[in-house]
Amino acid sequence: MARQIKKEPRELIQEVLLANGWVGDRWGNLNKVVDGKKHRIKFQDRSLRFEQKNDQYNMWVNLRSEYYKNIVVEDGQVKVMDLVVC
Repeated sequence: MARQIKKEPRELIQEVLLANGWVGDRWGNLNKVVDGKKHRIKFQDRSLRFEQKNDQYNMWVNLRSEYYKNIVVEDGQVKVMDLVVC
């Protein structure tokens, strides 16, 4: 009997986001332009950050950070508390 390989939360989140139009970059982040604004999801060891590009200062601003254990992936959506990413 074959063993089932359980995916890490990070892998599940990445799969759903990639299927919903997010694009990976060479550093492992995911990027998407929404309503003319650049957004990025930066993956870290235990958490991820939702960031938005500030063009005036040419830097990324953290909108929300959350641990993987607090993120729910269901029905093709990534949910963080009151925020639905896709």
